Formats: sequence, C-alpha cells, structure tokens
Amino acid sequence: MDRNEERQFLFRLMCRARPIMTKNMSMSHRGEAFVMRYLFDHGTGTPGELAETTGNSPARISAILKTLETKGWVSRTVDPHNRRRVVVALTDEGFQFIDSHRKAVDDSMEWVFDHMGSEKSEEFLMLMAEFLAYMSLRIPGQPAPDESDVADLYEQRHAELTSPLKRASAPHPTNDTADSTSSVDTENSIER
Repeated sequence: MDRNEERQFLFRLMCRARPIMTKNMSMSHRGEAFVMRYLFDHGTGTPGELAETTGNSPARISAILKTLETKGWVSRTVDPHNRRRVVVALTDEGFQFIDSHRKAVDDSMEWVFDHMGSEKSEEFLMLMAEFLAYMSLRIPGQPAPDESDVADLYEQRHAELTSPLKRASAPHPTNDTADSTSSVDTENSIER
C-alpha cells in the first residue's frame, strides 16, 4: 500500500469500527465512564484532576459530575483540611456500577486478545502506542515538529502513553477484593 491507501484504509477502519464498538462495547456518554474509572482506580479526585486526566474542560467536568451525582454514583465534598478544595468520590452504588462495567469491558477485551493470541496482541498494543505517540506530535493544521526534535519528543510521548497508571494509596473501601489492574479504559456511555 502507498501512503494514500494507508490513510484511506485507516479512515475506513475507524469509520466502520466506531458504530460496532459503540453498539457492542464502547458505551461512552460524555466521558462519564472515564471519570468513574479514574475514581475507581484512584479512590478520589478533584475536579481539576479529573479535567486534566480525561482531557475535558472544567465546565465539562462540572456537567459530568452533576449528572453522576444525580444518578447517585458520585459525591462531592469539601476537603476539611482545605475548604477551597472539592473532593469527588464514588458512592457505593457508583463503585458497584463501574466495577461491573469495568469487568464487562475487560472480559470483552480479554476475549479479543485471546483470539488474537499473545504475540499479535502485544505487537498490536506496541504499534498502537507508537502510532498514537507519533500522531500526538503531528497535530492536523499545525506545523510538523522540527525533525531534530522528533526522536526526543517521540520517546517522551511514547513513555507517557505506555507508563503504568499511578494508583492512589486509599482506593474505595470496597475495592479491597476487586481486581483493578486492568488498563483498558474505553470511553463508555453509562446509562441507567
């Protein structure tokens, strides 16, 4: 394939896969699953941390948190040590929901990786990380980075993408027996 055919093939894959993923697995609804998954993995977070981690604006995070609070899945409290700081946490109901959701997504991903085999799965993940690292350096509509900087920028971005997520020392109290080691985060719609 030449470069034009590769671009077209990738675009077709993305266009064709999105409806399938949306229907079968990716139930993402305005970032709610990402926020809940972050709280599941870290125990608590501030709206600022959630905005930074999920790539949402503070206003968007505020709207997501309002929706999740209405559903009874998160609570916001004022930090007793710093009254200007708001702490967000999963409720027991929210924890149970995202744990069940996480397990369902993880089971689906495990099934896919089982069918691909270990070698192909690992190769796919490394190639995906490489592709995303390079794509993050070359933003459409902006000039390409200076070629002399590409190797260093790539290594930095690739390391950011592939480094393990840091976990909080105090996860949700009922998280003691949950297996939260999965790194599969999909933006999924959370409907009640």
